[in-house]
Amino acid sequence: MFLSLADPITLRAVLVDRQPSRRDMLISLLSDRGYTVVGGFDTPAAAIDAALSSDLTIFHAEAGGPSEAIEITSLREGLPEPLLALVEEAAAEVIERLVLAGADQVTPIGVRSDRISVGIASAAAARARLRVLVMEKEEAEAALRSVKLVNRAKSILMSRHALTEDEAHKRVQQMSMKRNQPVADAARAIIDAEELLG
Repeated sequence: MFLSLADPITLRAVLVDRQPSRRDMLISLLSDRGYTVVGGFDTPAAAIDAALSSDLTIFHAEAGGPSEAIEITSLREGLPEPLLALVEEAAAEVIERLVLAGADQVTPIGVRSDRISVGIASAAAARARLRVLVMEKEEAEAALRSVKLVNRAKSILMSRHALTEDEAHKRVQQMSMKRNQPVADAARAIIDAEELLG
């Protein structure tokens, strides 16, 4: 029994590959499989405008070295659609490098590639990337909470002591330095004192 789709998935893809003959071969392969290739480019910079209006960007990352990872990062900025990195042969460290750089998937296309190991390494790299994103989110949320505390403390100082915003900010900073504590903790102390004294 074979699984078949009633309607094939149609995607508009952009292909980035420095080697013209391989790029043409990949475009032909994608077209034969029902994908619409809206453009083939030799550099990420040349592809960015077309990539923004496509459903998928495919980047041939050669050996997946640091320079290709940098190119993936530059291509990924502002690109909401999936980014597939093709490599000739992929070791776990190559997959991790490319996924952390911004590739959503790494697929080997070399003759001797081990696709099962690549799938496992891709999943592990995606998990590591997710951990980084979660940490960045938590850091951003903590920074936002800190800003809110400082703003509230400044507001209290401005109303209680008729200070300007800059003067109130300097007071919070001075209190932080004097007590050798983070600015957010000094702001929290001001807020607590205000709540206590009413």
